[in-house]
Amino acid sequence: MPIKFEKYQGTTGELTELGTVKALAGKKGKISFIRKNFNDATKRVAVVLINAKGDSALITCSTQVSDALRNKQMNIAQLAGCTVLENEDGISFISMPSTGGLQSFELDSIKINAVELSSEFLPEELIAF
Repeated sequence: MPIKFEKYQGTTGELTELGTVKALAGKKGKISFIRKNFNDATKRVAVVLINAKGDSALITCSTQVSDALRNKQMNIAQLAGCTVLENEDGISFISMPSTGGLQSFELDSIKINAVELSSEFLPEELIAF
């Protein structure tokens, strides 16, 4: 069966963009972290957004955002510009920017290299003699 070429559109995943962290908190909004949660690398970072009225909302960061915050690859100013997405189940989370999600290369400029594989691909202990 021949390959069917179509325009690549990516997956939608039924995510709704709610706005940036800063926009959702609004003017005079605040952002807080929970120490115990932030220091627990087995969990995703939870962010508490507080609006000018003092009302708060707990929003979980994606795994990528959590890792970037903990590894000091992202600061609060960058987090404030991240988008909050909502999935089809109504669960909101802070997501990394989607820019650069697809990287293309011109195949004409690539020199092909042969892949060399060993003929022995199973560990000896898996082979019954």
